[in-house]
Amino acid sequence: MKKLNLLILLLLLPCYVEAAAVSKIALGKNSELQFNGSTNFTAAARNQSNSYDQKQLDNATNNRQNSSPAAENNSQFFIKITNKKTFESDQQFGALLKLESEVSSAQEKGVINADQAYIFNDSKEYGKFEIGDNVAVNQKMKVGPSSFLRNSGGINGNYLKYINIPNANQFILIPQSPIGHGGQAISGSQINQNSITILRNGSFNGAEDASKINYYSPRIEGVQVGASYTPNTASSLVSSTVFNGQQNAILDVFSAAVNYTNNYENLDYAFSATTEVGKAKSNNQNNLSAYDLAATAAYFGFTFGASYGSWNKSLQSHQNSTYKSAAISYQIGPISLSLSSFQSSYQKNTYRANSLGLDYKLSRVFIPYIEFTNFSFKPNQVNSSAKNTGFVALTGFILTF
Repeated sequence: MKKLNLLILLLLLPCYVEAAAVSKIALGKNSELQFNGSTNFTAAARNQSNSYDQKQLDNATNNRQNSSPAAENNSQFFIKITNKKTFESDQQFGALLKLESEVSSAQEKGVINADQAYIFNDSKEYGKFEIGDNVAVNQKMKVGPSSFLRNSGGINGNYLKYINIPNANQFILIPQSPIGHGGQAISGSQINQNSITILRNGSFNGAEDASKINYYSPRIEGVQVGASYTPNTASSLVSSTVFNGQQNAILDVFSAAVNYTNNYENLDYAFSATTEVGKAKSNNQNNLSAYDLAATAAYFGFTFGASYGSWNKSLQSHQNSTYKSAAISYQIGPISLSLSSFQSSYQKNTYRANSLGLDYKLSRVFIPYIEFTNFSFKPNQVNSSAKNTGFVALTGFILTF
């Protein structure tokens, strides 16, 4: 009965969100309140190795992924208050709060989080400052596949909610630097039984939203630079997202990014270089030192992108860890098709994923989609039963407001 009620909620939640949508409310002469957000409903079917389809996993824990199909709804809601710019000044001050909710047919209950909250000052002359719980500049300014993939995100990771990860090994699962990956590589023992697993676009456990200061320069001749400082990745002013814990904290994290965009006739292109460094709190871990290089090009409906990232020996004592991704998409009218690929190596545990997605823009705010992703976990060990290969088929819709 609980799961039936949850499925009904999954189906009706987008309707409630759309009915309640509000765009802007004036607050006197000089300020306004803005509302916007999105909701993503997904139904999934999967196939994975037999040992991962049992009711219990190899570590004798219950397997939440032993049944298929599954359904899930994720919603994000933004509340923003700003002053209105005037002819005398282009200065804009404001504050933003991001709320998110997630419910799944595989869980007994859902989750509602205050995910981000920060204040900002934006000026064409001086750039933009942000203070509070927000994503660092190296996440926001990088280009490559993660910046243009649509549908359910392809290799960005939404399909990972529906499969099992080997328990005894850690993997890099999406093309992200360590902070955007939750501060560490991920093993099945950490997420196979979580009541709610938020794995989309780097939102693994809240480390990327820790309290920080961000600065973005004005864009000059196509070039923009940015810098962030995070005192402690396990510290947040408002976020209720689950963190890794103080023992896995990374201290004094400095993030930096440079981004270049330009065009030549009908070709639009962009490059980014980002990095992050920090001090591991645990004496058993190396300090944080990672970088990401990426490029994107768009030409007559086609968009191409690729990225390469290195974690070096961040937060471990073994060999360098790397990832690479590539993607191509094509849009004609309301139809968009994308193909993306991802490969990573962490302590010689390799992970590969390839994703094909199609979406159709029925209206400005409503986009149904289908997506097919195959995956392969290959741990660095002789025991072949620890491997997991298979596919995830997703269908659903995204509603924005």
